[in-house]
Amino acid sequence: MIQVRLSPRGGAQDRAYQFIKARILDQRYAAGQRLRAQELAESMSISRTPVREAFGRLEQEGLLRREDGWGFSVRGLTPDEIIDLFEVREALELSALALAIPRIDSARLLDLTRQLDDSAAALRGGRSADSIRLARRFHFAIAQASGNVLLAEMIEGLNERIHQVGLMLAARFPNRPAEVLEENRALLDALAERDTRRAARVLKAHIRRSRDLVLGREGRDARRFAVV
Repeated sequence: MIQVRLSPRGGAQDRAYQFIKARILDQRYAAGQRLRAQELAESMSISRTPVREAFGRLEQEGLLRREDGWGFSVRGLTPDEIIDLFEVREALELSALALAIPRIDSARLLDLTRQLDDSAAALRGGRSADSIRLARRFHFAIAQASGNVLLAEMIEGLNERIHQVGLMLAARFPNRPAEVLEENRALLDALAERDTRRAARVLKAHIRRSRDLVLGREGRDARRFAVV
């Protein structure tokens, strides 16, 4: 067996990358916030080099923005990017849903039910961010049930951004996580009945409800959700 040993530098870079990325996606680092390599390096007990390398990776992913002559700051989603995200999500998840319904057996239904129960428990415990994260797992589990590996991978690639927008919405609309839970329960009921049309209708309404909140159709402007 060939063993590959990561260099200390590579391991430190990965650790810095995961550390910073998690805090951006959970909004512990706010959009527009400047990040100092020295401070982060000291907090993780590593040198500045792997932190700077992690900054470069996160810039390529669109999570950080290079500041002229200074360093990096957290890059928020623009309104147009948020709208594009919802359009792509709707197209992919509706396709996955149609493929998944014939394949969802009693074991999968039980697993989906447990995921929503976990989401509800997190919400009762005041952990709305965890509730939103578990809601994404519920939708990804449906995508996996489609049997289309590429489609599931494409949806998985959107999950971090969808979670990020979900946290934005929860901050603006505190009741949104509870609404999400009820919308997902309605989707689960349609799946249990193998009602393809109703399931598609419920999923589309769920996605568009969040989209409409971001677009400001309840008196808010989309630009309040993003820092360009």
